[in-house]
Amino acid sequence: RSDEDDNPLANTPVRVEIGNGAYETTTDDKGNYNVTAPVQAGKNPITVKINETATTKSATKNITIAVKKQESTTTAVLTNNTAGNVTLTVNVTDKITKQPITRGNIEVINMKTKKKVANAVITGANTTLITSLNESGSYNLTVKFMETEIYNASQCTLNNVNVQKRAVTLTLTTINNTVNNTAVNITVSDKTSGKKIANAQIRIILPNKTTINATTDSKGMLIQSLTLPAGKNILNVTYIG
Repeated sequence: RSDEDDNPLANTPVRVEIGNGAYETTTDDKGNYNVTAPVQAGKNPITVKINETATTKSATKNITIAVKKQESTTTAVLTNNTAGNVTLTVNVTDKITKQPITRGNIEVINMKTKKKVANAVITGANTTLITSLNESGSYNLTVKFMETEIYNASQCTLNNVNVQKRAVTLTLTTINNTVNNTAVNITVSDKTSGKKIANAQIRIILPNKTTINATTDSKGMLIQSLTLPAGKNILNVTYIG
């Protein structure tokens, strides 16, 4: 600050009002002062006040500063490419400081359908998102960090994400081994979760090359009667999909 003759006002108390906050400071020997305060992006009115002293009159100055939002950077890594469990790890940082941004929302968009396949609130330096992609194939994904009060939006793309079909486990047990009354119980389950798979298409090939096509019930089970001769019989059981 300076007086009306442009002489610096050294060691003078200053009050700076920004938004709902007020900050007291003192000028240095050259009449300068610094105040650090949280402000919102956009126009911010500021009032600077100097109280009357033995040598100076009181003074008030109103100014407006335009504050720009900070830029962000978004990166994503595919950590699981299994259908029904396609998982991404997303990192959002301040573009200048490289420090993690720990508040905000993330969305993942299927670029072909333009539909959202995942969203999450940032939980820390890294955020894990499990998408709704439950079919195998190749996908192009856009990962978006949504604009906040402090940061502009940013995004990245993951191209040619190859989603694999889930591995399954077939289990076959004999529930009746009598000639002309043989029956087997076949279950199909997800190899990772152990969950039974309903309406799974099954193909059974008998020793005489007879082919039986059947489907599991709502519990992922199939009880199938078979006509087999006495003795050892090898069955070829295949989960079709």
